[in-house]
Amino acid sequence: PSVTGGRPGEVPGADLSARAVARAEAGVARGVPFLAHPRSAHVFPALAGMTERAAAAGDRARRRTADRIFKGALLFNTSLTVFWLVAVTNAFNLIDGLDGLAAGVAFFVALGLFMLALMRGDSLVCLVTVALAGGLLGFLWYNLFPARIFLGDTGSLFLGFLLGALAVSTAGNSPAPLSQVVPYLAFGLPLLDTSLTVVRRLLRCRPVFTADCGHLHHKLLEAYSSPWLAVGALYYLAALFSVGS
Repeated sequence: PSVTGGRPGEVPGADLSARAVARAEAGVARGVPFLAHPRSAHVFPALAGMTERAAAAGDRARRRTADRIFKGALLFNTSLTVFWLVAVTNAFNLIDGLDGLAAGVAFFVALGLFMLALMRGDSLVCLVTVALAGGLLGFLWYNLFPARIFLGDTGSLFLGFLLGALAVSTAGNSPAPLSQVVPYLAFGLPLLDTSLTVVRRLLRCRPVFTADCGHLHHKLLEAYSSPWLAVGALYYLAALFSVGS
């Protein structure tokens, strides 16, 4: 008879019958009464089928777990990317307080990303960054003190968003996890100024988005009393961050 209700005379897992008989004989040799039962050869294939079904259920559970992990990682990476783009976009808007400052810092960041993309063979990022750097150089001719044209909020926000997106693209093409952090080091100056601004306003119980005169460029302008010296000092810091990346 069939153990699981199949066709008469058919034994499920018949391909395991020889193994089941061998195990039954081994049980007899060891003096195990159950294994010496005449139906042992039928019971073992049934147990083998149950084991296979349990293994299949385990595989499905592992796939569901892997799917949950993937969805969680995707949600985390997406949230982190959105946070990064918002932070960098606003950082360039906040640093645009002196003639030529935001455009010059963006120029050095673009150069840093260009060198990284060149070393990693990313032709698209190379093309965009070198074109952006060239455009910023031409713009700086009219944007340095005393400025004749200005970035405005639209220009600074666009630069921050574009450079942030290029950094994400460059980091995504990095093979090693540690090297994925390197492109973000080029944004050290605007992120440092933004971080200090947020902390300062929170400590003073002021709204984060309220303007003040406590930025790095304001302090340097007070110290040097010259827009050229203040901007030059910040250019130097921006270049150090870009080279260090």
